[in-house]
Amino acid sequence: MARINIRDSYKQWLIEQGLQTRTPSKHSSTVTEYLRRIDRICDKHYKSHDANAWNKLAKNIASMLIYYTECMNNEYFIDKYNINSLSQYFNDISNSNQTTLNLRVKLSFISQKESQFITITTFKELNLFILLFKYILEISENITSLTDIERIIIACLLNPKNADYEKQIDLYKKAIKKFPNHESLIEDLILHIEYINDYNSKSVAALNKFHAFLSNPPANDNNQTSLYLIKLKDDRDDDKIHNCLELISTHHDDTIKCISVIHKTGASSLQIKAHPQMKGYLSADEVANILEIDPKTLWRLKKDGIFMPDKSTLYSEDRVNHYLTDHFHAIKAPYPEVDYQQKKAKWINRREAAKILRVTERTVLNYTNKCMLTYTDYAPKAPRYYLPEIEFLAKHKF
Repeated sequence: MARINIRDSYKQWLIEQGLQTRTPSKHSSTVTEYLRRIDRICDKHYKSHDANAWNKLAKNIASMLIYYTECMNNEYFIDKYNINSLSQYFNDISNSNQTTLNLRVKLSFISQKESQFITITTFKELNLFILLFKYILEISENITSLTDIERIIIACLLNPKNADYEKQIDLYKKAIKKFPNHESLIEDLILHIEYINDYNSKSVAALNKFHAFLSNPPANDNNQTSLYLIKLKDDRDDDKIHNCLELISTHHDDTIKCISVIHKTGASSLQIKAHPQMKGYLSADEVANILEIDPKTLWRLKKDGIFMPDKSTLYSEDRVNHYLTDHFHAIKAPYPEVDYQQKKAKWINRREAAKILRVTERTVLNYTNKCMLTYTDYAPKAPRYYLPEIEFLAKHKF
């Protein structure tokens, strides 16, 4: 049988899509970058990026794509207000029949300003912890403090439907007992779920592109690779994958709970208000979205002491608003023909601004330092510029 080489076939497909194979500046081309990203994913999961590893990824594209996409949600805060919807969500993902990857999850309790680690578990076991937490919340309505946790634990163990929950009950009991403030109300407990797998947006983009290729295999020309890809497509339910990805995307949009009280424009910084259920706090995932930065960048801001959460991984809306204000830099003398009130105007990075202005990035930096441009710098050394202003300046040969 002729050798099956999906990588070569994928490379040819990328070229046919019009992607570059070389660049004048000798940087990595788009085609090369997509191939490298898939190589890295294969190295991570199959310890190699040879032909066999690419074949394995092609077979497991459903579970890989779904899990990488789900990991972009990063974390969840479960309380009595959202536990039903989140429990249903995780149940739907688990029952998608596409998931086989062993995703690792960190669980913690949060009560007022205190946080207690529970355990590291798997996505497969996650719903057991959620269902038990739901039961604890249901029977704790008349409990006034954490000192009465023993009564809740006993009630859980005596309930026949919780017969398989001894492990989870024991872990919950140990975590709750460690809380220094035993006057905290149980009804205010939050179950914090955090993915600890190292997945990023570039990996998701690469897998989406690879899935698009697999969903459109080359025509049957008696080439063994083409025949193999067609068989994989016949064995795979792409509609089910698409539906699951839509579910994840929709749910992620729903978890962005904060609302804008002042919109970001060229003249005003964004100001937000947390969802009432979060009592003035926002999750790290929400904050990263508000700042339009990667969650890893937010983590680095925390590590470097630049932007610290107020408790555990929660940020107060006041702290977020102060940060938004402090890192918004409106030009001191606005250009008269620029509309600075646009709420949906695009903000661009320094490289894009330099390209539009036809100057170097260093020149743009000099303009920035002289307060001649409107910009934000939520992440250090990564300013974003107000596009309508940049376009106006480009027309007037700034």
